[in-house]
Order: sequence, then structure tokens, then C-alpha cells
Amino acid sequence: MSDKEQRLIEILRNLPEAEAGSLLDYAEFLHSRAPQNQLLQALSSAAAMKGVTVDTPVPVSASKTAPAPENTEPVNIPRPKTESIIGAVKRLSETYHMLSKDKMLHETADLVGQSLMGARDTEEVIDELEDVFRRYYEKQFGQPEST
Repeated sequence: MSDKEQRLIEILRNLPEAEAGSLLDYAEFLHSRAPQNQLLQALSSAAAMKGVTVDTPVPVSASKTAPAPENTEPVNIPRPKTESIIGAVKRLSETYHMLSKDKMLHETADLVGQSLMGARDTEEVIDELEDVFRRYYEKQFGQPEST
């Protein structure tokens, strides 16, 4: 086991359960943006040792060499009344399936981090995430036909 994996397990073991869950949520978000399974595997192993359940991982986005999807219209997925940050990122990724998430990585990661660390209100961050996805869509494809 690498030094990073050992340190991550040590941190996870010393966190209260709620914060450990937030750390795992954030790791799943990062995993969805960069298909590096080592981080998620280390967190999953650490979570199993601690007895924390891990939700199904966020699907990894298509590779950069995949052809662009033919349908460029956003999918209408209504926002639930209560939604987690990770749930919002999953929903927006499905809504705007045609976008390269790599281009939005920095901006979305900052927002997710602010929420998971408790620096910002969840609903406010989700509103901003929706704006980010919408802005990138409009920049690439213009206004959706449904508006």
C-alpha cells in the first residue's frame, strides 16, 4: 500500500461518520471527472474497514476519443426537492450528456468542494452548478430548442 493510500485510510478512520461520508462523496465526484480508480479503490477499502457504506460509484465519463453524441439537446431531468451535491452533478451530467466534463472540471470541482466542506449552502451551490452547465452548453451549442 502506498503512502498516500495509508494516509487516506488514516484520515478516514479519524473522521466522524458524517465527514467520512462527505470525503467519500467528494472522492466519487473526483473519480467521475478523472478515471483514476486508485483513489476510489483506496477510499472504498478504507470505508469497508471503517464500516461506512459506499453508494454505487458515479459512472466515468466517455473517453476523449469517443465520437460526439448525435443528439445535442439537453435531457429534461427535473431537479428533486432535496438533492445532494453529488446527485446534482450526476443529474446535470445526464442532462447535458453532450458536454465534455473535462472542460468544466475546475469550476465544478471548486463548487463541489465548497459545499462538501460546509463553506456554502447546498442549494446555492447546486444553482451555480446548473448555471455552469447551462453556460457551457450555450457556449458550445447556443440556446436549447426547448426554451
